[in-house]
Amino acid sequence: MNLLSHRRRAVAAGVSAACVLSLAVAAVAVPATAEPTTSTAALPAGSPAVVGLGISDAQALLTRGSTTSVALVQAYLARIAAYDDPYGDQPGLNAILRLNDQALAEAAALDAERAAGKVRGPLHGVPILVKDNYDTGDMPTTSGSTALADFQPADDATQIARLRAAGAIVIAKTNLHEFAYGITTVSSLGGQTTNPYDQTRNPGGSSGGTGSGVGAAFAAGGMGTDTCGSIRYPATHQNLVGLRPTLGLTSRDGIAPMSQTQDTGGPIVRSVRDAAIVLDATVGYDPADPITAESNGKTPASYLDSLDDGLQGKRIGLLVNSTYLGATQAEQPVTELMYDAVDQLEAAGAEVVEVALSPELVADIGGASVLAQEFRRDLNTYLAQPGATFSAEVAALTAPTDTLTLSDIIATNTAVVQSQLTGAQNQPELPSADYEARLAKRASAQAKLTELMEVNDFDALGYPTLKQTAASIGQSQPGGNCGISAVTGFPALTVPAGFTSAGMPMGLELLGTPFSEPTLLAIGAGFERTADHQKPPASVPELAVDAIRPVGLTGTAAAATFGRATTVTATVTSAVPARGRLSVTRADGTVLGTAAVTARSSTTQVRIQVPAGRLPGGTSRLTLAYAPSAGNATGASKVAVAAQVRRAKPSATVLRSSGLAQGARARIRVRLSAIAGTAPRGTVVVRVGGRAVGKAAVRKVGGDWIAVVRTARLTRPGAVVLTYKPSAAVRTNLAATTYRTRLKVTRR
Repeated sequence: MNLLSHRRRAVAAGVSAACVLSLAVAAVAVPATAEPTTSTAALPAGSPAVVGLGISDAQALLTRGSTTSVALVQAYLARIAAYDDPYGDQPGLNAILRLNDQALAEAAALDAERAAGKVRGPLHGVPILVKDNYDTGDMPTTSGSTALADFQPADDATQIARLRAAGAIVIAKTNLHEFAYGITTVSSLGGQTTNPYDQTRNPGGSSGGTGSGVGAAFAAGGMGTDTCGSIRYPATHQNLVGLRPTLGLTSRDGIAPMSQTQDTGGPIVRSVRDAAIVLDATVGYDPADPITAESNGKTPASYLDSLDDGLQGKRIGLLVNSTYLGATQAEQPVTELMYDAVDQLEAAGAEVVEVALSPELVADIGGASVLAQEFRRDLNTYLAQPGATFSAEVAALTAPTDTLTLSDIIATNTAVVQSQLTGAQNQPELPSADYEARLAKRASAQAKLTELMEVNDFDALGYPTLKQTAASIGQSQPGGNCGISAVTGFPALTVPAGFTSAGMPMGLELLGTPFSEPTLLAIGAGFERTADHQKPPASVPELAVDAIRPVGLTGTAAAATFGRATTVTATVTSAVPARGRLSVTRADGTVLGTAAVTARSSTTQVRIQVPAGRLPGGTSRLTLAYAPSAGNATGASKVAVAAQVRRAKPSATVLRSSGLAQGARARIRVRLSAIAGTAPRGTVVVRVGGRAVGKAAVRKVGGDWIAVVRTARLTRPGAVVLTYKPSAAVRTNLAATTYRTRLKVTRR
């Protein structure tokens, strides 16, 4: 199984001033009652079954010697290849933005460590997914934005570094609602992610790529972020466990921010035990995020220690305000499941007491969000991090032209959350009166909520994570209960709590006081044992295992200039000689070139010619695909290839000139060449002695592109220099060009 190192789908969101192009991707609707057509893909021989496999389950297989980390990575890659793109009558999950092309090598190294007797812990050799707003030093971090497609941090986010140090393998980075600014997971870079329980519905967000991917067994677990529901909603919609930790328990260093007051990162996993394993690896003080000093002295030796405490004697307050527990017809299916969960909690020894929040507390919670107020400040600080590289073309769109900012991203006009970004950009500078009032409501909500829990001796508050199940793609998602945790910073754990009659999962959310994660995990684990709601999604079943040999496929594209042909060089590696065909396609599916593969050994190189003019200037994301011939025992494979195309310089010819004398007004007629069908639209500027003396637009005259420049009165002698400046419409393909001419302004 090869590694697809760059996977992107884009949704149309306008055309940027930098001509960052986006492509429309329609969500394919399939009836919820239809029997899904399964993928015909198969696993390499000896691969483990991974549906329903969590972090602790995977570690148990590894410990027993029943599988290897390499085999796990291959199995997950096979599922991604089978189910992430469209298959049968399903649109595919579209959860993955980028695969880690070093995952197999990392797995092999961790297998070697295990064989040598070194096991780092329960994450050793376990593949995980990571939301693409966590920094990774070996892969770009895009926040789902085409404007940040090439944003490369210098190193890993603290939590990712700690997970890798514990032995986790980041197999892929996942799609998210662009900039985490929404709860249905659609982005300009990744398109729309779908829900494996019903691929006509959204997966929740903003961490929906991680939720959908873990739910579909693309990895044993994953990481999300949560500003208001973004861990808990995808976990609920995919029948998973999601934990939003206490603000300050885990580091936010290296997480693309929305709001430093509300942001946190945490696990989306299959079990409460898996959540505890991730916490053990990620919690603790980090000088790069000073708020983590709050956790000093407040973390246990291991979060696993509390999992067997059970529900006996636990006291839980069930929030019955209509804000939290729905009463409408649309909300009734979830409310009924919530009361079923109450029965299960009580049967296991917990005491559940109905409680209503005061109107004052509800108002404080509703008015305390500072997401929009802090977004510009916090994102700009993140984008300016030392050592990061990014598109100079995007950074140059607004001042300062050497720094990437929110205003540059807005200027590309590509984001699916363009209106939200613009609204955040237009917020007043901080501190403002409105901002201070919101922070005051936050403090008031924290105090009132703490008092409520202390006076009533509650171990946790309970309520549905959302009052409605996942909405259809293209519709807004109602019913969220994210705010009570998000605006207070109190921890919240969501655990699976059953399925509606339509087959959609629902989650029970448990809220605790700061740093009460051991208690929340104990309640969650006790509920898991009492009410086993694990049921894998039918649309992504276990793959069959056969003897097809996986193919290693890599590709590189030779740098070229717009208007000239380029070559993609493919290297095909397999255990048996490969026979088949290679193709190179653009993101819109257009085939740019093909070539036959007739290998005589395990490795062969093939070159595919891409004709002139088929690629625009800049970076094009191409897909190199291998399809085996009938009867050849190799598997299909594909990999992304980045093609760098330099902008072309149009040629210029001076057709006629007059008046080139000091004190006169000159007239210069220039013809510019079109390149590969791109007209040289723009402006020609005339300079004498370094000073601009005239300019004119390039216009089509007959079959030629002509600029007729009439200068101001010429005040000094000297050589005439022409400069072509392309318009925004052609700036992707054509470069600004300066031409030395033989023309001179003579003295009087």
